[in-house]
Amino acid sequence: MLMALAASGPRRPTPGMRSLQAEIRRREPSRRERRAWISPPEGLRRTLAAHLGFDAYEIVVVPAPARDDTGRPTTAGRRAARAFTARAAAAARATGRPALVAVHRGRHWVAVFGLAPDGRSVTVLDPTGPARRTTVRWGRWLPNYLTPVTPAPGRPTAAAGGWVALVPTPVRGAMGGPRPASA
Repeated sequence: MLMALAASGPRRPTPGMRSLQAEIRRREPSRRERRAWISPPEGLRRTLAAHLGFDAYEIVVVPAPARDDTGRPTTAGRRAARAFTARAAAAARATGRPALVAVHRGRHWVAVFGLAPDGRSVTVLDPTGPARRTTVRWGRWLPNYLTPVTPAPGRPTAAAGGWVALVPTPVRGAMGGPRPASA
């Protein structure tokens, strides 16, 4: 599954995974972003479009709210994190395609399929874990997964300090086919 591969891959990348990561990096137009990310967002979006045959994702960058003196998200920060995650999950539910969310300080991508009805967990496919959808409890999602993008020293990125997702967009056309060409 391309989405699972594009999300970041197993701990030991296979030759196919290295090839896909190289393709993602080649499709990233910004040299600065290519250097800052393992799988840069625009390169990932363009690679998905090339393999799917239509542009199916938009990049969403949201500044992460401030944290308190202990480093924990404030109440406003927790609300913003829920809204960001809910937006990704709602788009996934509406389109039938998962949202891709940068996690672990922007060093990894997971596919987000939705939120539990009670809102206490997120359904994800994490390519470094088991090859199936898993549920991540909210208490683990916010502090361990949804952490602001932190670039490597000397490798700035436009998304530094924020949260990043590739959110699926509605596709017009039969059976999720390509969008009609615009006039």
